[in-house]
Amino acid sequence: MKTDMKCCGGGAYYLKKAPVNFALSDGSVSNGTNNTSTVKSYTVFYYDGKRLLRTKLYDDGYLIKNPISPEKYGYTFLGWYTDVKLNQAVIFPIVVHSDLNFYAKWEIIVSAIPYHTNGGVGVELSKIILSRPIKNGYSFKGWYENKTFEGSRIKEISLSDMMIGKEYWAKWKKRPNKTGFYETNEFGLDNNYLYFGEFPQTVVDDTQLIAKLTNITSTNIKGYYEYKGNQYAKLYAVPEAIETKFWNGSTIMEGIPYFFKVEPIKWRILFNYNGIVELMSEYSLTNKRFDENSNIYADSEIRQYLNDTFYNNVFSSKEQNDILTTDLEDVGTSDKMYLLSWDDYLEPVFDFQYSRCSKATDYARANGLNPPYFLDGGVQCWTRTVCPNNDGDLNEVYIVISGDAESARESKITMGIRPAFGLKSNILFYL
Repeated sequence: MKTDMKCCGGGAYYLKKAPVNFALSDGSVSNGTNNTSTVKSYTVFYYDGKRLLRTKLYDDGYLIKNPISPEKYGYTFLGWYTDVKLNQAVIFPIVVHSDLNFYAKWEIIVSAIPYHTNGGVGVELSKIILSRPIKNGYSFKGWYENKTFEGSRIKEISLSDMMIGKEYWAKWKKRPNKTGFYETNEFGLDNNYLYFGEFPQTVVDDTQLIAKLTNITSTNIKGYYEYKGNQYAKLYAVPEAIETKFWNGSTIMEGIPYFFKVEPIKWRILFNYNGIVELMSEYSLTNKRFDENSNIYADSEIRQYLNDTFYNNVFSSKEQNDILTTDLEDVGTSDKMYLLSWDDYLEPVFDFQYSRCSKATDYARANGLNPPYFLDGGVQCWTRTVCPNNDGDLNEVYIVISGDAESARESKITMGIRPAFGLKSNILFYL
């Protein structure tokens, strides 16, 4: 599109646009105009049998050269296939012109490696199947090369290790009993939920209150408007899609300022053990990218946000005194606030697939969090777990989208946040 700029009296400028004709050097097309149509995108679904491993969005015509090779304990990955019966192998590179389904083919690795499950069951001793064994009342924390669980967890076994007959030990952590919580005067408890800290959540739809808040010209130190003992956050909406709605059913209008009430956060009690209560937000509270350039949690923007801006704005100094520092062995950090790992979402505390799902608050929806991905209302949320990637130089991180559907996204894309943290359990009363 050609643009001419003309100046009129008083220094005002006006733009005049017109189509530009062109001819390709090979003479195959002439007298054309710019193509203003939107490039189509298609989704590639990666499966292990009926289990969805991940999804990836590609533009029409994208050349997939070498997609990610998944890992599965006790198996060798043999390649991707176009059908669930694994009859037709995918020949790479392949050009994307439609939605595609890829199915992983595996081969069992046979070995005589002895396992010491320490009371667990569910492992075939004649094969390398380092899947998660089961032990009643305990959570599996990984395989190790020694009885004292020193060093890193074992995720891969080399051919040399198989030949010399190395032994491996399962590490367990006792799973707490979550029952017996009652309301206290100081901290609001609701069965297996705790209300603690404050964050903007519910949109204000009272027109009189909106008018009052609009006339307030100053905010407090946290950037909130105060009115009759309550706090409110103001946000110009940037919904991810035109059909995104608030919980009250009204459509979110882009660019419109909305007020959101600052309310106690509802935390799900995951564990209670050794004087520690582990909590995770029941809802996706806001929408953030993981990091602009990296999928390494220790160096990520999202970790800095959780332990700085979020931590200081959400909790009072008294509440902060009860929040513990948690060692995250898988990423090598010690944090007040953190994201769960993908392994955490596989713990028995998430006793059925929809218990992993999260719905978004009004504030998160207005801030650009994606609309529900499935009919159950679950939205896409970050974990802290790196996704191995062989498809270019993308920095991908595992996300939880719905049920047991595991997928990954580039770190620079915005997703939902469900913070987690450890709290001193002496603030609670027990049966």
